[in-house]
Amino acid sequence: MNNSSAAAVLASTWFPRLPGVLLPILCYSLLQKTAASAVATRGPAPRQAPAR
Repeated sequence: MNNSSAAAVLASTWFPRLPGVLLPILCYSLLQKTAASAVATRGPAPRQAPAR
């Protein structure tokens, strides 16, 4: 996740007059963090009793 933030910083310094360059980077970062949060809060799967 840190690479997305670093890419946003580099893009903003290299292309200061083109804010549209940041849009795909920020969207990807938001998607990545949202997916990581969803996976982390889901928790482990419930255990099933063994079949007899």
